[in-house]
Amino acid sequence: SESVAKKISKDIVRNGNMGCDILRRFNVTFNYREKYLLLKPLSGKFKEPFEHNMSGIEFVAKGNTFNEFFIDRVVENSPGYLAGFREGDQLVSINNTNYSNETLSNIYKMLQRKEGRIISLLVRRGNQYIQNEFILKRMI
Repeated sequence: SESVAKKISKDIVRNGNMGCDILRRFNVTFNYREKYLLLKPLSGKFKEPFEHNMSGIEFVAKGNTFNEFFIDRVVENSPGYLAGFREGDQLVSINNTNYSNETLSNIYKMLQRKEGRIISLLVRRGNQYIQNEFILKRMI
């Protein structure tokens, strides 16, 4: 996510991060001493289709127990952007379900399932609550 990019040197060029949907398809071995990473494909998992966040919204977890979710970035002209969501909005619910007991990974899973699915987000922006819908759309 862009929040990771903000924490690393400006001299390093990156096009995202590897995790969740990629690494779960492999047995992963880190050899820190020799400075290499070994990936062994898991049978069945390696051939599953890859899906990406279809909302255009990136979240960051905050709070003592990382159960408060805020919009960290919204891709211009994405479904989330066109629905009016902006950086700094605090997530209250997705499809009328409170996500404060969920993980960031579970929120992203919701936003990468089934193109064409309608998502309703309720966010808090300052003292105002904003609810709007958008349709998940593949952007890559």
